[in-house]
This record gives sequence, structure tokens and C-alpha cells, in this order.
Amino acid sequence: EDKDEPVVFREADFYVSEKEGHTIKWIVPNAQKHAMEPILLELPPGGKSFEMSPSAGEEFAYVLEGTVTLCCDDKTHVVRKGETFYMSCNTFHHLENKRKQPARVLWV
Repeated sequence: EDKDEPVVFREADFYVSEKEGHTIKWIVPNAQKHAMEPILLELPPGGKSFEMSPSAGEEFAYVLEGTVTLCCDDKTHVVRKGETFYMSCNTFHHLENKRKQPARVLWV
């Protein structure tokens, strides 16, 4: 492990990707080389995240603001502000904001 690798990141270090239906902030630069890749996902009313394909990993998310619907194949789960989800990544899945307020999710 490189001892000079930074451990604290500020908003200026984040990479932001704005797409129709969602905004992703990669809050740890170059995180894909690590075991975890935390993002801050922002969904406007009616917004939808990218579709995640099945994989061998696991995911955790904490809803910071609003309410989202976790869609896993043919099942859905409503997750509100202050609630979390933790799941195996063995299904196609994504998040939707079916409400009239924006939603923000810390997704790892």
C-alpha cells in the first residue's frame, strides 16, 4: 500500500457525472481500485439510477433525503430517509424516485 495515498477527500476531489434522471458524485477518487466504491446518488422527482447487472458483490445504501424505490428484478422495496438497504448483487437492480421531492442516497 502506498503510504502517500490520501485518506481525506474534499468536495473539490469528487468526480461528478450528470445524466438525465440522476447525478452521481464519486466521493472517493479512484475508488474502483478498492474493495468499496462509495457514491452519492441524487435523483430528481421521477429520476432513475443506472441499471446494475448481477455480480458477486454486495451493496449498502443509506437514504439521506427523500424516498427511493429499490427495484430488484420483479420485486420493489420502498426506502425512506434515514433507512438503509443491504443486499447481495445477484439480480439486476436500480433505484427510482417516484416522489415529488428530490432524493439523495449514499450508495456503497
